[in-house]
Amino acid sequence: GVVGLSFYLAHLSGGRPGNAGKFPTMHYASQAEFYFDDIDIILGWFESNGRKLKYHALTWDGPAQIPGWYWDLASDLDRREALIDHVTTIVTRYKGRIEVYDVINHPIRGYLQMGGDENNFMLTGWTLREAATNIFALVRSIDPNAKLIINEGITSTEVLDSYVRLVGDLLSAGVPIDGIGEMAHFGKQDGKLPSDELFVSFLDQLAATGLPVYITEFDLSYADSDGTPLFDPELPFEGFDNWWEYQGWAYKHLYQLASSHAGVQGVFNWGFYDGQHWRPGGGLFTETFEPKPSYYGLLNCGFLYNSPPVLDCPP
Repeated sequence: GVVGLSFYLAHLSGGRPGNAGKFPTMHYASQAEFYFDDIDIILGWFESNGRKLKYHALTWDGPAQIPGWYWDLASDLDRREALIDHVTTIVTRYKGRIEVYDVINHPIRGYLQMGGDENNFMLTGWTLREAATNIFALVRSIDPNAKLIINEGITSTEVLDSYVRLVGDLLSAGVPIDGIGEMAHFGKQDGKLPSDELFVSFLDQLAATGLPVYITEFDLSYADSDGTPLFDPELPFEGFDNWWEYQGWAYKHLYQLASSHAGVQGVFNWGFYDGQHWRPGGGLFTETFEPKPSYYGLLNCGFLYNSPPVLDCPP
């Protein structure tokens, strides 16, 4: 709507196309058919308004992220060729127009969702490391100026350790990775941010790879992974009058932690208003585009594009 577009122009320097760029969204009908309309419209609007687009996501080894026709291909080799064609077609079409690609999404949790087989990335017969090596090299060869990101949601120390080890192995092998992402979908168990100590320790370990760190999909909800509310957000919460006030503090606080960390190069939110957010209450605006405390928390601390001078930004 007009209000949403006005907010974007006023306060955001870039963004992502939501789910429009995912494999089962833009390449769902058959191997020969791509649906580019949504990405073309979104990218065109970004370009005409001087904004930059971060593409999400070229590949994702998860059962819900693979279209039916791909599952039905006869062999590993057929699926490998289809995956190469998928990536090649997208990156060639948008060469020079998209600044950042999430090249592989959920490299660790993805294969765990596929039965824990690290040796069959997206049913291609490639190991995870072979797939990452080949796909990152392919994207770099087509669009050498794009930034190439690997992206994961860290839900445990085990996932973090596997992720850092994978990225270290890939970098040692010369794989062209330009940044390491942490999704930061928080609050699925208790509606809260992780402790400062835990979050900063995650950032430290990601930064130790030597890559720039990006918070790629930050949001905070009062609901669990299935969207079921954990509690009534109108009730007092963690010393605040209600959860909404806590969320306002939390959004600002996470940005403060991230921006003060030497390894972090950028923070991206996932969604900006509740009417089209995948998690209840996760946006900066209500469903009717009323600004929430989360919006004012970022605005008053200077974390939005074209924010006014910082007037009130306590820790």
